[in-house]
Amino acid sequence: MTKAMKGSNKDQDDLDALFTVDTKGSCEGLSQASRKEVARAKIFREKGPDLGLSGFEEAKVARAAQTLENRQRQKPKANQEVFDLWSTPTKAERWKAERADEEEHASRAPAVVPAHEGQSMNPGSEAYEDLACMAAAKQLEKEEKVESLERQMRPITTELRATLGDEEVAKMDEATRIQTI
Repeated sequence: MTKAMKGSNKDQDDLDALFTVDTKGSCEGLSQASRKEVARAKIFREKGPDLGLSGFEEAKVARAAQTLENRQRQKPKANQEVFDLWSTPTKAERWKAERADEEEHASRAPAVVPAHEGQSMNPGSEAYEDLACMAAAKQLEKEEKVESLERQMRPITTELRATLGDEEVAKMDEATRIQTI
């Protein structure tokens, strides 16, 4: 292959400089005993003085010390204001408080409409009777709407049913109904 097909040697040199393969290890030039010591130090950390604590308790103490150190590092905020108990809120604070109150109103409604007490597992007789009456009233209202629509759609048939009865009107055809009126 030609040099143009392989790509430039500069790119290859850059890759070689970026990545190297360590074939001898990081303990090059160390004796076997020193290598063991380095490996042992990596696996088993150095212990402090024996205080009679378990490893878990030592870790707990170390975490507590770290949190104390972190707290001391934090600087107090420079722009903290002193709270004045007797001051009145500014216009912006009042506006913000009103908006927060408006947001709460939307969520006060229950997510689900609570059931009527007559719909419980063992309803009282009065509650069940009240529920049954409400259901019957709704059904009667629906039936009245249907009848009202029928009267509006077929006024002649409705008038004939009122005067002659359902059976007589059922026997008649359209032409007879129109002649009868």
